[in-house]
Amino acid sequence: SLLAQDLQPCGTRTTPADLEWLRSYQSAPEAFPLPENDTLVAALQLFLLGNDNGSGFFSPLSTLNALCQLQQDFAEAGIVFVLADDIEYIANTAWNEHDDFDTGGQMIETLNRPNVINAYLSSGAAGNCGYYWMDAVVVAKGCAGNGDHTFAHEVGHFLSLPHPFVGWEGIEYDPAKPTSQYIGQVWTGIESVDDPNCNQVADGFCDTGPDYLSYRWGCNGQALSNTEQTDLNGQSFRSDGTLFMSYSFDACASRFSPEQIQAMRANLKYARPGILRNLEIQPIDPAGIELLQPVDTAVVPANYVRLEWKPVPGATHYLLQVGRHPFQSVILKTAILADTTFVLVDNEYIQPGKRYWWRIRPFGPGNYCTDFTERQIFEGGTLTSTAEPAALEEVQLGPSPLPIGTPLHIQLGSLPPQTAVTLTLLDLQGRVHRTQTLGTASGSSLSLSTAGLQPGLYLLQLSTGKERRVFKVVLTP
Repeated sequence: SLLAQDLQPCGTRTTPADLEWLRSYQSAPEAFPLPENDTLVAALQLFLLGNDNGSGFFSPLSTLNALCQLQQDFAEAGIVFVLADDIEYIANTAWNEHDDFDTGGQMIETLNRPNVINAYLSSGAAGNCGYYWMDAVVVAKGCAGNGDHTFAHEVGHFLSLPHPFVGWEGIEYDPAKPTSQYIGQVWTGIESVDDPNCNQVADGFCDTGPDYLSYRWGCNGQALSNTEQTDLNGQSFRSDGTLFMSYSFDACASRFSPEQIQAMRANLKYARPGILRNLEIQPIDPAGIELLQPVDTAVVPANYVRLEWKPVPGATHYLLQVGRHPFQSVILKTAILADTTFVLVDNEYIQPGKRYWWRIRPFGPGNYCTDFTERQIFEGGTLTSTAEPAALEEVQLGPSPLPIGTPLHIQLGSLPPQTAVTLTLLDLQGRVHRTQTLGTASGSSLSLSTAGLQPGLYLLQLSTGKERRVFKVVLTP
């Protein structure tokens, strides 16, 4: 992206201690046997950073596309990423916009989890497109778009890979200056073309070639650096821009080298086995996707729109979009969900007499590059009446805020005998957390369990089939 070209490419500064495991591996790769052609499944914990007021988060669509790009970049390596847990949304402006490593380190120390690849998508990344530090990767949202490879670059660092030019960080190569004058500055040793010590100098990989360029650079039609360099033997060369771990522009980069791939796989198996998951990746069959309700072109109450679809084999999550028909680019609601229902209650965008579309994009472990379903249409109908009959008018709730684990008590008031009342507890994303239908008599008192819920604001909906009322409920730790 253009932003990626304006920021420093990567804030990772490899130290001798960082290279200790890799140098051990490179000195005897045969001591780290790996099965051929097997898929390694690695657990990734994703943190999305936003501002204190809840704004500034990476959109659900951009998040899924970033996971898709990461998966594509690692496809040749046979490494698949699965979400270790639900995506964490962290509203913290200082962390989201951090322009220094101290603030980033505070974020990482506070949030990091064990036995996962901790990945943070934030607006700022200490002035860089990304960095690897303290068992975490941080990627600036402006460098995580389609075709950007910063995410893959930083995960490469996490899995032991240095830059091809490691040792040259902070040194600007000058073609007019004899390369021998840099010997005392480059602590990893300066690699030459066809270097017999290629596994002991620079990045230690013999199939990446020498690279002295520690700044962002463009490539020619052969994906080689425009800048020609000269090695210690006087031989000229150009850096390989296809490598994700170089500083070439994203349009040049397309791969990890075979030796880099083997090192990452060995690092996962021998140095970070806790990250691996014994999980069979299930393909997602687009033919199995079925939108259940509202049926196409249905008219539904504008203040209560229940969207439901059939579970898709292989999918663990769904990206939902709701938009204004017939404008495909006007998206009113978007969310990532783990269940197959979503309810829009008193949504300001859904108006009587107007038409809307909705669609889903299923995804699951190792399957992030999926397609959306076709759009299905619904129309906002007359608002559900709360005037006739007024049976729910006298409903009273127990105290709110309410500590989690304490049942929520509902006093119904005067109801016709044997009236069926359905209680539904939803969060502000429209996800249903509790639902039960009870046949009750006038004056009955009902209770709803809050055990296992997260703190926050919820909506409690009561419905008799003829009328509906919605109450706000605040749960505290």
